[in-house]
Formats: sequence, C-alpha cells, structure tokens
Amino acid sequence: MVYSRDRAGIEEVNKLLNDSENEKVRFAPDVAFVLDPREPQNTEISELRKLRAEDAIVVGLNISGLLYNGGHTRNERFGLKTDYRQLVYQIARLLLENDKVKLLLVPHVVPPASAAVNDVVACLELYEQ
Repeated sequence: MVYSRDRAGIEEVNKLLNDSENEKVRFAPDVAFVLDPREPQNTEISELRKLRAEDAIVVGLNISGLLYNGGHTRNERFGLKTDYRQLVYQIARLLLENDKVKLLLVPHVVPPASAAVNDVVACLELYEQ
C-alpha cells in the first residue's frame, strides 16, 4: 500500500508503476488517518473521559512546532500571511472564552525531533501564555 499526501504524488507513483489506476496507491492528507486507533498507555486519558462525560466541549488543537518556531532557520515564513504564533494564541484565547471549552493542545511531532520542529515544546510555550 502506498499513501500520498497529494494528488500529484499519486500520479507520479502510478507512472513509476506503469499503472494509471493502481488500487494500492491512495490519497491520504496524513497517514495518521489510515492507522488503526489504539489506546494510549498514558493514564491521563481517563481525565479526557471525565470531561466528555460532563457538559464540557472538548477541542483538540494541533500546534505545529515547525510553523511556531519559524522552521530550522527560525525565520522561515512558509508563505504565511500572518504570524503563526499570534494566530494560534488568538485561536486558543477565542476558544477559551467559552467556559464549557476544555482545550487540549495536541502535539504531532514529538521528541527526539529537533527543537525547531518539536510540537511538544510549541504546545508548552503556548500553554504558558
């Protein structure tokens, strides 16, 4: 099975295989969408279950360490027209204006990734604000 994050990638793989309609080549914006779910070993997940049982609105927000830290050079903008740090801060603040909202900062890239792309570090910095 081959998953591509974009349609052009599917076309390229199919060209390499000389097969324009290979059913084993599929589109997935993130391979996490095709993985089987599994229960985390972290016991803190029970807190999430409690929140869901209450009247809380649970919102998960992924913070990209790469965008938050400006990439490996610390000053890359990636074509963004706004300051990513300010954007995620404002989104978090807006969500938390509703007393029922419980905001979960969800890291996607975790150690031992470099600090420039580490989502955990970015989540912690946002949390501290």
